[in-house]
Parts: sequence; C-alpha cells; structure tokens
Amino acid sequence: MKHANNRQNFRPFLFLPVVLAALLPLITLATLSHLPAEAARAGTGRHNRHGVTLQSRHAGLHPATGASTSAPPGGGEAMNARPEGMPASQRRLLQTRCSPPVNYDARDGQDGLNIALDQCYEQSFTVGGNTYWVLAYYTENTAQDNITATHSLPNVDNTNGDNVYAVQAVTETIRAWKFYMNKGFIVPSDGSDQIDIYIAEDNRAGGTPGMSHIVDYDDEIVESNDNIQKTVAAHHEVFHLVQFSYDDSGGWQDWWGEGTARAMEDRVDSTVDADAGHWFIPQLNSYLSNKYRQDFTTISYDSALWWNYMMDQHTRTSESEPSLGVESMRRYLVQMDTDDDALTGLLNHLVNEGSSFDSDWIDFTLANYAKDYNPTDARLKYIDTEVMSNTNPLNIVTSTVRPYAVDNNHSMQARSAEYWEIRPASNCDYVSFTFDGNGQAYGFSVMTVEGGNLKDRWTSKSTSFARTVRSKSLDRVVGVVSALSNAGTVDIGYGCVSPQINIKRPTQTAYAIVGLPSNPRQFIVRLEVFSDQATTIAGLTKDDFVVKVGGITSTIASAAYVQDDYWLLVQAPGASAGMQAGQFYSVTVQLDTATDTELNAVLYVDRTQDTILVLDKSGSMSDFNKIQAARNAADLLVSELSDDDQGGLVRFDTDAAVAFHLAQMGTGSNRQDLRNAISSTVAGDRTSIGDGMSLGAQERHDYGKPENVCGIILLSDGHENEPLFWSDVVTDVLNTGCALHTIAFGPEANEVLLQQIAASAPGGSYDYADVGGGVPVALQATLNAENVSI
Repeated sequence: MKHANNRQNFRPFLFLPVVLAALLPLITLATLSHLPAEAARAGTGRHNRHGVTLQSRHAGLHPATGASTSAPPGGGEAMNARPEGMPASQRRLLQTRCSPPVNYDARDGQDGLNIALDQCYEQSFTVGGNTYWVLAYYTENTAQDNITATHSLPNVDNTNGDNVYAVQAVTETIRAWKFYMNKGFIVPSDGSDQIDIYIAEDNRAGGTPGMSHIVDYDDEIVESNDNIQKTVAAHHEVFHLVQFSYDDSGGWQDWWGEGTARAMEDRVDSTVDADAGHWFIPQLNSYLSNKYRQDFTTISYDSALWWNYMMDQHTRTSESEPSLGVESMRRYLVQMDTDDDALTGLLNHLVNEGSSFDSDWIDFTLANYAKDYNPTDARLKYIDTEVMSNTNPLNIVTSTVRPYAVDNNHSMQARSAEYWEIRPASNCDYVSFTFDGNGQAYGFSVMTVEGGNLKDRWTSKSTSFARTVRSKSLDRVVGVVSALSNAGTVDIGYGCVSPQINIKRPTQTAYAIVGLPSNPRQFIVRLEVFSDQATTIAGLTKDDFVVKVGGITSTIASAAYVQDDYWLLVQAPGASAGMQAGQFYSVTVQLDTATDTELNAVLYVDRTQDTILVLDKSGSMSDFNKIQAARNAADLLVSELSDDDQGGLVRFDTDAAVAFHLAQMGTGSNRQDLRNAISSTVAGDRTSIGDGMSLGAQERHDYGKPENVCGIILLSDGHENEPLFWSDVVTDVLNTGCALHTIAFGPEANEVLLQQIAASAPGGSYDYADVGGGVPVALQATLNAENVSI
C-alpha cells in the first residue's frame, strides 16, 4: 500500500499548503509562459475570471460499448521517478504536492455518496522549461465494507511501492496533457500547472467538474487490462479541460462538448486510430443508424461523425496521420471563444477556413451515403480508412420499382438529412426526383451508383429542384434533402417515369447548312430531354441517342450537356447516302421509345463561315457553374466549323480582349489553339457586353472574308453592369452584316436583353435551357458534373 495518510509523519510539513498558496501566482505565470501569445492571454483571462471555483456539472464518457484487451499495465514510473528500494517513509517525504485524504463525491448513481481517497501518487514532467504535475488520489481495496471496495483499486504495487494502476492513470494523463499542449491548446482552464485525478466508481466512466484542473476516472477502467481504453479515456477527459479554456459563456452543450472530445480521441496515435472496438466507431454507427434525422445540435457523443468530417476537410498540409485536422479544431475553439457561442463560432470558423457551414453540411450528408461506393471526390469521403471501412451504411428508406408519386409535407429538423433510395429494376429505365422546399432553401441532391461505384452527383441549394436520370444500368439512385439552419417541410416526389424529346435546333426556320454532299460538314443538334413529370433527364451519353438525317442514320461524333440541354455533334451523311446539293432534309432524334422530328432542318449548300465567339467571363459566370457550361458550348461550336471556315474568340469581363484572332480552322494548329483559348477561360470581374460585342465586330472588319457568311455568337448570362453597354455599340455591330446568335446561361439570365440582341439583325437566334429553378451543379466539387463533355 502506498502513501497511507499518516498525520504524525506530516506534522512537520503542515506549512506546505500555505507555501504553495503563496507560490500559486508564480506557478501560474510559469505555466502560461510556454504557450502561444493567444493561449497565454486566454488562459490568464480564465484564471482572473474563474479562479479555481468548480462548477458542479460533469462532462464524461459513456460506458464502453465494447473493448479489446491487452497486456496488464506496466509498473515502472515515468518522468520523475523516485529511487527504487527507498523505504516508504522516505519516499513519502519526497512528495511535494500530494496531500491525502481527499473527500470525493462519487458519481455512481447514489447521489451524495462521499468517498475518502486516502492514497496519492504524483509525477512531474517538463515542457518548454516549465514543470507540470499530475496527482492521482485513490483508495486501495483493503476495506471490509462493500461501498469502499466498490470505489477502490486493487492493492498491486510496483517495485517502488506505487500502485501500478494509479501510475498508469497518471502516465496516460501526462501523455494527453502533453499532446494537447504540443498542439497549441490551452489546458487546464484555470491556468494551473497541475491536474488532479480522482479515481472511484463513475457511472459515465469519467468526467471533469467544470472549469478546473480536476479529472475523474472510473476505477474499473483504471484497473482494467485494456490499455487502449485507458488512453482514450485520458485524452477524452483532458480535452474537456481544454474546452473549458475556451467556452466563456458557461453554456455547455453536448453536441460540441462531447462530440468534439469523442472525435479528438481518434487523432491521438496510430494504435487508437486503427481501433474499431471502443467508443468512437460504435457511436459513428449510432449516428448513421438513425441520428442523422435529428438536429445535430441536439445530439451528444454521436455528433463526432460531423466533427471528424470537419477535421478531415480542413486539415493542413503540415499535419500528418493520425492528427489530421487538429489545428482546425483548435481554431474552432478560438473562434467559439471569440463569439461566445458554439454554433456561431462554428459558422464563422468554416468561413475562415474558406468554406461555409451550408457547403460543408451538404457534402457531409452526401459523404455519409457515398463513402460506401468508392467515391473519387475528396468531399464525399473520409480520410480515415477505419471510418471508411468500419462504419455501417446509412439506415435509409429503399424502394425497388415505384411509380412516380409525391409525398407531401415531409418534416425536416434543422441541420439534419433524409434519404430516399431506389434500386431500379429492368422495367424502370428512368427515375425522377422532384423537391419542393415550400419556400425554404435546402440542399437538394441526386446521386447514382453503377457497378458498386458512385457515378453521378447533382446538387442544388435552392427552394426547389428536379432531376431525372436514366437508370437502366444503375444499381441505385438516391435523392437527398440536407436541411440547413431552419426546420421545415419538403414535398418529395420520386419514382419511375418515361422520357420525351424536343429538338430545339436545327428547325425549319433555323436550319443547319452542312455543305455539299461530296464533303458534308458536322452540325449541332440541340435538344431537351424530359420526363412525363416535366423534369429534365440527366446522365445520358451520345450512345443513348439515334440521329437520322433524311431517314439515314448519322454518326454522333461527340456530345455535351450544356445547362439542361444535350448538344449532339452530328456528321451529316454524304453523296454515298443519296444526299443531293441544294436540298432540305429532315432531322429525327430517338431515345428508346421517345422520338422527335424537325422537317426541312438541314440544307446541303456550300457556304463557308466567319464565326466569332464572344465569351462572357465576368464574375457572375462563376455562379451555378455557368462558365464551364459556356466553355463546353463554345468548344462544340468550334467542332462544328469546317476546315475552310474561320473561327475567333473574344473574351470579356470589365474590358474585352481578343483571345484568338479570326483564322481558318484547317491551317496549322488553329483549331486546337482556339480550343485551348476557350478551355483556359476563367471567371473574372464585371460585365461589359458592349466591349465584347464591339471587339467581335472589329475582328470581322479586320480579319473577315467578304465571301463568308458571318455570325457573332454571344455566350453570356446577360448581366451587363459596366460600360460599354449593348446600347452603346448596336450600330457598329449591325454594320458588320453578321447574324447575331445569343446563348443564355443560368436560371437568372437576362433573357430580355439577349433576345433583343439576337433579334437586332436578320438570321439571328436565341437559345436558353429552361431549368425551372436552381441550376443543378455540385457545391465545391462534382462527380461527372453538370455541363461536362460526355
């Protein structure tokens, strides 16, 4: 037995508490001197405001849900060990801080049960030239009454006469304390250079009594042979001491208090990180089983999955496994301290990290589904392989064949998610999802799985959204509602639908000129594909379509999905197929059983072109991924040009510049150079449509061929806000004699202006894909994104 309280031996040292009290301010200053300036200021503030007064609340661990065992704890002392073989009375005199007995109110379900902890073991360690202490108070199993025995450690000493279990509890606490200090955290909250451990029965496995330097450990954990459990418990409880250094409001809430502590457990070392049998993984699975339907600010330990995702996404390049994202957690606590509120601190912290809560939350809810299907997008998975491999799939609603139907007024809590999955059968070739937030914005998403792998993902943060996909080859299609900061109701429609087709270009009034039958050119067929529920159908490839010119099946060279339209680059059939010069032919497009035909839509005459692309690269084009859609459309328009045609590119935002002068496509590398100029276009500043159109007209004047048909194609959202304006340059542009074609991008495009421009000269055209709400593009990242070549 070690350090039994012997008041006779201690009489000469009764002055020690007085001396220590006098030295405490100096000790506190020494403690703070090694911390960063930010930490020292915050720590001093805590000490001045709170002193060492303890709050009655305990923050602690839930009982273990399962544990592996390992070798019994070792008995050797670490840090400042006492000489082996020294008599107990002499070792007692070497103590500088232990002062048993301590009366402890045990938390074992019996309120007010007071236990006398009559044993004490201490260790000191040094960091940055400063000395710190950890003291363990406990009692040993020598008493005859059951109450004391319940709260005691086995009487097993090492060769120094120290209780081996108390030694390991102190050693693990020192390890945790050093870990957090080395990561820049402030600990403990009262500025002390000492942590006191109380070991007794605790029905939550451990705790910390408010802003203090005290940690409670359950005696059964301390005396167990499960070393991983001891490491986890120490790092969890010491992190509570860290939290109290930053939580200035006194408004403890489990969603951040217990959730962050549970998440931090997994960042300790590789052994704990690889473990799947203790608290961390089981509580992630608890969230995935049903807690995701709740507001995560009402959840306790299970919210660790969110905090794990946050740290994964905002890890620094200087960090390494297993401590990825720990610095982001520290910065969150600092922001929480600044804002004096945990949720406000989280919102502001994510903005500081270059993101937002809405963006991260939407992707977090999608990652919880996508993680099981080999996602390639880092936003849709977890860095920790144990999380990816050991967590369960989401427990969600699943259907097989379901006729399309709407479920009205589905209730959503704030900061929650809901999932509806369809596993298509052979007689369900198209699956449609429609979402209506009843006037409130949510994250609406649709994802697909093919061959066990995540294939497509579309997301819209909006009040409504619709997406239909071809499901013939898919394993799964899932619709997801990610509720943001407010609760509300959502109308969700989903099920099997049938497709329909509408050819938008070419038409009888806007026909395509494809050259002579001896050398026909390629032309673009623009079409919309929608379901019988009037929702656009995404996820199709060029191989899904059949295009016929004059009844002759034609080759589809390539395709692009531009906003919600399909653009098919079609090779016109030639003389060998019976085509004749000067004749019109019909165009027919088929998709499974759906078909549409435009009569007299293709004309075989020889006519070379001067085509000047005027591409809007203003800042507003970055919204809804419009700039990518415009690049894809421009690239396909270049493919449509024959080698004898001339093509050029003008780009504009606040000002305009020629990116590629009008030149013949068949000369040298001109076609590829023009494509490269298009693909390198990025969104910039304000919008001067007048500058862009004026410079396009100048290109025709300087480099155009009089014998060529001229067309200026404006690709823009139409939001001009910088001179020159269109009204300033109308006359100069019309004097070129060029037909003006406009293509509008985005759900808030200025259609009136773009239609006016197209109608200003003979032969012009206007095109816009009506999306009926937010354009469905991914936030931050996309798999097979909207508006990419297919």
